[in-house]
Amino acid sequence: MVRIAGIVLFLIWLSSFYSLYAQTPPSPCRNLLSGYQYIADAALGGVNSVNCEINVPKEITLLNTQGQITNASVFFGIDDSFDLATAGSGLPITHTNGQTHTFQQGITWVLMKGERGGDKVLTCKAFEFLPLTVPVVKTDLCTGNPISLQITDAALRNKYKIDWGDGNVEEVSSSGSTTLASHNYSDFYSKIEVQAFYERNTNAVCMSAPAVVNRDVPESVFLSDLEGLNDASEFRVRYLGGDPGIEYKIEGKEEGSANWQNMSVAEAGEGQVIGLNSQQKYCFRLKTENSCGESFYSQNTLCNIVIEREVLSSTSMKIHWNIPRLPTETASGMTLRNIVTPPASIEHPFSDPTTTQYVDNNLRCGQQYLYQVEAIYPPVLFEANNVSVRVRTSFVPKEISSANVNSKPSYMAIASFDGRDDSKVDFWVGIDNGRLIDKITYYKSNSPNGAFKEVATIPDNVYSETGLPPGSANHCFRYQIKDICGVLTAPSDPFCTVNLHELKKDSITWSEFIAPDDIFLPNSQPLYHIEYFNEDTGAYELINSVFSDTSFYLGDFINNLTNPVLKLRILLNQNFPLDAFNNFTGNLYSNSILRVLPPRIFAPSVFTPDGSGPAETERFKVFSKFVKSGSYKILDRFGNLLFVSKDMQETWDGSDQKVGKPVAVGTYFYIISALSHDNKPVQVKGSIAVLK
Repeated sequence: MVRIAGIVLFLIWLSSFYSLYAQTPPSPCRNLLSGYQYIADAALGGVNSVNCEINVPKEITLLNTQGQITNASVFFGIDDSFDLATAGSGLPITHTNGQTHTFQQGITWVLMKGERGGDKVLTCKAFEFLPLTVPVVKTDLCTGNPISLQITDAALRNKYKIDWGDGNVEEVSSSGSTTLASHNYSDFYSKIEVQAFYERNTNAVCMSAPAVVNRDVPESVFLSDLEGLNDASEFRVRYLGGDPGIEYKIEGKEEGSANWQNMSVAEAGEGQVIGLNSQQKYCFRLKTENSCGESFYSQNTLCNIVIEREVLSSTSMKIHWNIPRLPTETASGMTLRNIVTPPASIEHPFSDPTTTQYVDNNLRCGQQYLYQVEAIYPPVLFEANNVSVRVRTSFVPKEISSANVNSKPSYMAIASFDGRDDSKVDFWVGIDNGRLIDKITYYKSNSPNGAFKEVATIPDNVYSETGLPPGSANHCFRYQIKDICGVLTAPSDPFCTVNLHELKKDSITWSEFIAPDDIFLPNSQPLYHIEYFNEDTGAYELINSVFSDTSFYLGDFINNLTNPVLKLRILLNQNFPLDAFNNFTGNLYSNSILRVLPPRIFAPSVFTPDGSGPAETERFKVFSKFVKSGSYKILDRFGNLLFVSKDMQETWDGSDQKVGKPVAVGTYFYIISALSHDNKPVQVKGSIAVLK
């Protein structure tokens, strides 16, 4: 009964072993010899069943792990032809004295026989030794898609794991001593890794170290510093990273262009570009190539800052610059440096890193000033280090001297008629006494687009013209400043008075205020006040105010007037920036126009002198305004005179003045003769129907 159970267990073991190694055990282990009892293979020990070794063949000592088995001996490398009856005594083995054997690659079957409790026993065990050698992989990475691999593997492993380096990993089965594989790439890759392994019971065992096929990829470089030199005609580029001894090309292009050009070389962390246009904006990057001719570029691109200087006077200069297009991040700091000759360095850090201009009002005539702008950008992580990027201009010189001819001045100026004298025009330039002005030249024209002629060169900041006759001509001015250093500005933009035109059909129009936009406060609109001169009070009074419009209807206002003499002007309010004020409102006056309003005469077209009322329809009455004197007469259709008034206020009751009798119903005619306040005769004719 015990023997039968042992046979069953042996068969179960054979089944599991066969499944593990995917091969049939040799005959002696499958066909028990008469007189032998099978025991578990655990009686043989000293090494695992499956062994992953770097070096194969491998010398291993086996032991008899069960001391109760006596007279034990082992046989190595048995197969189906092995015959235990004729094999001899074998090699003796105990649990302390083992037998050493050199195992080859693959499976080696070992049989051990002996005695236990007077019974003959035997056991079989397979030992597999698998090499961990790295497979040999060949490919040509410069051929483009698809990339093909040739895997040569003397160890004859079952499968290969291929990491293509672009996120794709696949397993391919062995096809003998040489296995082929290929892959199409859609993007950049840097290396391919191949690992060989055996498959046992669907498990990967003895995975080799990867065979690495490196693409020829240079080390990354990062631009850390761009500095202008030699009055911005040269640039120094500094970089971090890269391969020692590699020479990088410095490529540059004009900002906004797509055409990169080779400009110079860089190695050992820096390079220099020469012969550039000092007023041009450039961008720079580094380039290198691998053995396949593929191009690799620096991780970032830097663009330069162009600094410009504009002399405003002997004591002031405007410095302005651009924000580089790259880096795209907002700078964490912006600083302007000023070096005076003889040396004295001043720094102007700005709280707003997007600042692009600065006015230096502390200059002295005859000295040279050097200016540099530096932008510092937030740290960027490169090779585990935080790196700040710096972009600096060269030190750009500028001298305050008579050799400078500069742009237009931008001081506030006002062209206005005198509010107390209609025949006087003043042109005032808002320059304070600290500007060290030598002379101001004034130019005048009747139109902002006309030819300006010089009218005066004086040390004063106010030019006046008096005795001007009434009229509607524009008065436009420009000014040009020469300071005590001989610095001469260009002529300013034009400034023109507001020109009030003649009254037409109870409406007035005027020209808009003309001055450069940059002298106004932001979002400031001109406010026009229409004023008339009140003879009773002896002062101008407001009629109405309008923003921006340059016309106004006066009909309603005129209808309420009693005095036909109408004097009008425009008062303009405009906000200006001035050194001493945050919001200075300038009052500018137009020319005035004086007009004697013509008589306004109205007569009814019908009346009913029948006594039935109402009273206003019982008599014919002429209504008049702005009339100095006048009268009227009534005629019938034959031209016979029926009535003559003494003045404009007398009414007609519908009777024939000669006979004192009422006229018959019908149509009659009137002729009104009047004299205006400026003694001009006025005649109005019309018809009137008499009804009863």
